[in-house]
Amino acid sequence: MIMKTKNGGDDCFHNRLLSFLKKEIRFELIEFRLIRKNVFFVVTSQFPFILKGYSTLRRLKLQQAFTASLKKEGFQNTYSFYDMTNGKPLFFEKNYYGCLEYLEKGDRPFNYRSASSRIAGLNLLAEYHNVSKKLAKRYESLLPTYKLLEKWQERLLLFKKNLPVVSYYVDQQIIDHLIHCGEHVLTYLKKTKEEPQSDSETILHGDVAHHNFLQTGKKLHLIDFDLISIGPESADYLQYANRILPFINWSAGELFRHPILETYKNDQLFLYSLMFPTDIFREWNRVIREETYRDPKKLTVVKSMTTDQFPLRQQFMVEVNDMVQ
Repeated sequence: MIMKTKNGGDDCFHNRLLSFLKKEIRFELIEFRLIRKNVFFVVTSQFPFILKGYSTLRRLKLQQAFTASLKKEGFQNTYSFYDMTNGKPLFFEKNYYGCLEYLEKGDRPFNYRSASSRIAGLNLLAEYHNVSKKLAKRYESLLPTYKLLEKWQERLLLFKKNLPVVSYYVDQQIIDHLIHCGEHVLTYLKKTKEEPQSDSETILHGDVAHHNFLQTGKKLHLIDFDLISIGPESADYLQYANRILPFINWSAGELFRHPILETYKNDQLFLYSLMFPTDIFREWNRVIREETYRDPKKLTVVKSMTTDQFPLRQQFMVEVNDMVQ
């Protein structure tokens, strides 16, 4: 049978990895294709799966254990890990590889532009928390504690270091406003130790970007648990709110219309945190680190979220600031 490959990038490495897999996996390989760095789509004579590399065996074992625990406790909307080697670790050139269940995307992919998708994603995140909070004690010695203040301090500091590049593309008045908002929120977070109201400790997903919600037919799945940590469930909802705000025209009223987010409508810590422009700091830091700001298409995206959306973001800040008074 002819083996189909489509790799791109480092063909020599991919060919070596393919040869290794042929020796180690107990099924015939039919297709092998790179999805992104250290993630491959593999088709065998029995079924397809996703091959994903991890830097340590501990990371791989943790992911295998955690997804199995989620399933055992009742959260079925994610993938399972396969044992393709009768228990033998797949170690190749500094990485340990796990074999993940392949979830085929449906005809209507998940995206934050759709109101129904936004609601479905938030509901699924709540279902995940209902299960993951049961596992928090079991995994607390294995997972880091989520530290929002430290994360945002580092993000703002790096953004300031990147100002020589940012200021070339963004008006100084906008930059000054964003930094002022960031510093204002950090000052509040430093002063308060309170937890959001009605919150509970859970295992946070940590990355609720749209690509980590995968629609297969009529079922929505939550995937990629690489950034799990122990913390208040509001941290995931805060990140979710930040992700969807550009798609609801930065409307505070629309944001708090959903019962899950409405819980935090009068929570001072949550409201202050909403005013931190974490998305802008994150994306400028990323494009400068990766030097992708030299790519006109990628530069246009980050410039648009910074400047084109600025009037709506500014109005949102005023609304939220009024709510915390």
